[in-house]
Amino acid sequence: MREYILMKKICIAACLFLMVSCSVSRNETVDNDMEVKRLIRYEDALKGDMKYSTLFDSLSIVPLDTTGGYMIGEVKQIKISAHYIAVLDRNSNVFVYNHEGEGAALISRKGQGEKEYIDVRGIDILTDSLVCLLTYPPKLMYFKMDGTFHSEVPLKNRAFELAVLPDGKAVLYKNNIDDGTMNMSLLEIYNPSDDSYKGYVPGIRFMENQPIPHFQQFGTLTMTQRNGLLFTHSLTNNIYGIDNKGVHIKYRIDFGDRNPSFHYPKKLPEEKSVTDYLIENFPVCGFNSCWENSSYLHWGGYLSGKSVTFLYDKEADRLYSDFNMQEDFTGLTPSPIMASDDCLAVYFTTGNVEALMDYLEYSGKQVENQPLLDRMATFVREAGNPIVGFYHFKRNLQFSKDDKI
Repeated sequence: MREYILMKKICIAACLFLMVSCSVSRNETVDNDMEVKRLIRYEDALKGDMKYSTLFDSLSIVPLDTTGGYMIGEVKQIKISAHYIAVLDRNSNVFVYNHEGEGAALISRKGQGEKEYIDVRGIDILTDSLVCLLTYPPKLMYFKMDGTFHSEVPLKNRAFELAVLPDGKAVLYKNNIDDGTMNMSLLEIYNPSDDSYKGYVPGIRFMENQPIPHFQQFGTLTMTQRNGLLFTHSLTNNIYGIDNKGVHIKYRIDFGDRNPSFHYPKKLPEEKSVTDYLIENFPVCGFNSCWENSSYLHWGGYLSGKSVTFLYDKEADRLYSDFNMQEDFTGLTPSPIMASDDCLAVYFTTGNVEALMDYLEYSGKQVENQPLLDRMATFVREAGNPIVGFYHFKRNLQFSKDDKI
């Protein structure tokens, strides 16, 4: 009888364990085996009430020319190398410009035939002679800078964003879409030399194949000046580094009792958007809008439902929160591309410029550098293309000629 009671207790305990286990996702914790390179504590943060002139001494612009049919639709992605600017728009057209904004190539091969694609998901510049496209159907397509087709490599799974490492490996963002395996990952590194794949960062099964929202920024992969990458996604307080050796947690921001728990529900509530659910139920979410150089790390996110922007000063080991810089050069809100020790590369949309000009004309106000803003407004109203900008840091440090900028 005593043995029967003991067995019954064991069975009840096992059932309770299974019930608890089934109430959360298989991925209760994230990346426990990854070394954290640097821990940043939110409790030490200072309020960062700054202007762009706090960090930068000037802004130079590169209007992207429309001559020869180079009319860009809504910008999806912009990549920059030492001599070229590549733009992917929402119509799956790829525009290549030199640093004077003159058109060098237009890649537009929509179709279902040989050397064609239905959709372009991402782009990257390999060298100053080759650009790579991530397409659907899944493949990598390589083109010369004059738009001439070079080669292509089929991929086994869908992906939604691309960055190419210096050794030619392709970093693919899978955006939480299950590829039919039990090992769902957000990142995949593909090596064309041996046709191998390796997955990193567990996917989020409770979202039921729904893409992870990007909040303020379209992309999740950001090139850094030493040809490495940063990766951010909306359900973690980690900022990942990616290089030829693989993926690691480059920064972990410790928010104390507001850190993500990673105890996810089995599924999303019905009729609830992913974005709304995350903001309401996750104390920390939405990491993106990231850029980094030797002196600074910058990112945005949501903290207890409030949109917050952060700046980490590496040299002073100091974190600033509520870092909502006021743009006191032109009054425009820039979209970051990447940073070097010399400058921060951004772009300005035509809608952003026109909206600000309409407001200034209605209110009778002016910005600090009104002549530069007037020049930008004249360009977007006549040409209709976005403008690439370079904010030059006050502390101009030396950087390698191999850097992307």
